[in-house]
Order: sequence, then structure tokens, then C-alpha cells
Amino acid sequence: MATMNISLPDNLKSFIDTRVSTGGYGNVSEYVRELVRQDQKRKEQEEMERTYLEKLREDVQIGLKALQAGKSSEYSSAEDLISDIIKEGKKRLAKR
Repeated sequence: MATMNISLPDNLKSFIDTRVSTGGYGNVSEYVRELVRQDQKRKEQEEMERTYLEKLREDVQIGLKALQAGKSSEYSSAEDLISDIIKEGKKRLAKR
């Protein structure tokens, strides 16, 4: 396991010492490792969200281009629209 030395202002050192003593951590290293793990998870989540939003933007652009090209459908009822959305969703899920 690698070792890392850091410098902290007194107020942060006091905060960490308090968290270790009251937060169920055995030592400062355990606390810092937990913070790093949480940061890793947060970064992974941000990347997944970014990827999802990019795909969503692409899908919106495809939809807008289809509308501009006159490729749209009219539905006689909300139920027909919902049914069509569900069918399309199932098709897309099956492809994955």
C-alpha cells in the first residue's frame, strides 16, 4: 500500500480528528480512503449522467429532424399514443 503525506490547516486537521473519533473510523487513513471512494463514485455517476444526457440530446435532435422532414404521426387518443410509446420502448429494450 502506498503512503501519502499531506499538509492541512489546523481547522481541517481538527475537523478530521473529530470525524474519526465520532464517525466510527479507526484512524485518519480509513476516513480519507472513505472520502476518496465517495469521490470516485460521484465521478462515475457524473460520467454516466453525462453519457445519458448526450444520448438524450442525440435522440432529441433525431426527433426534431424527423419532425422537420414531416415524419410524424397523429393519434386519435392519448391511449393510442401511450400504446405506441410502450411498443417502441419494448423494441428498443430488446435491441439492448
